Amino acid sequence: MRCQEIRRLRPSSGPYVLVYLKHHSARFLEVLKQTDEQYLIYGYNRTARDGNLTFRVFSEHMHDELGACKAVMGTAGMSLISEATWLKKPFFGIPLQNEFEQMWNATMVRRANFGTFSEVPTKEDVVGFFRHLDDYRSSLEQYHFDPDAAANKLLELIGRNSGRAPKALAARDLCPRRPDSDQSTAWT
Repeated sequence: MRCQEIRRLRPSSGPYVLVYLKHHSARFLEVLKQTDEQYLIYGYNRTARDGNLTFRVFSEHMHDELGACKAVMGTAGMSLISEATWLKKPFFGIPLQNEFEQMWNATMVRRANFGTFSEVPTKEDVVGFFRHLDDYRSSLEQYHFDPDAAANKLLELIGRNSGRAPKALAARDLCPRRPDSDQSTAWT
């Protein structure tokens, strides 16, 4: 998802959980079917419904559904976690096996109390995640990130290490501010 699409969203908490899986997992889908939640599932490249599971094909609507979901579940890649964090969505990670970055990301989500993870999720893991949604939301609400300041710092470091700052690139070019933001920091 592009940065501008995420930053323009006005998050809400809808009745469903957005799930993104890079690899198919019949076992995890069976776990989800055993819960009382509704799930929108991306990554299976099909449109179908199976009980409380609604499968979606990737489209331009995915970012809107991400902004309107109550929580996010999926592989523990940096992009999905960053998007969920920006939108203040509790995250349940399923790190890809043998992927250090995925395990690290999932561990950091748990450490920050933005959610939790399991390499082999059980019904108890998933139900426990939902039981703690309010705690995760509270932690997310207390977290403030200014992507413009971060981008400016990155450009400063690049410039310092290369001998001069790139003139053709500014922080606003990397990721423009949300259109509804009048503040010098985005989403505080």
